[in-house]
Amino acid sequence: MRVIIATKFGFRFSPDGIRGVDSSPENVRRACDASLKRLGIATIDLF
Repeated sequence: MRVIIATKFGFRFSPDGIRGVDSSPENVRRACDASLKRLGIATIDLF
């Protein structure tokens, strides 16, 4: 059995609930780091 880990990014949430789209390099890194931490893994196969 093979498992492929995938996640997504792009949406930005603020404390007051307003959402927006943010595909800046900084947000990509932030989202990737947060996904790695939540999933408890070292790499993501598909981002």
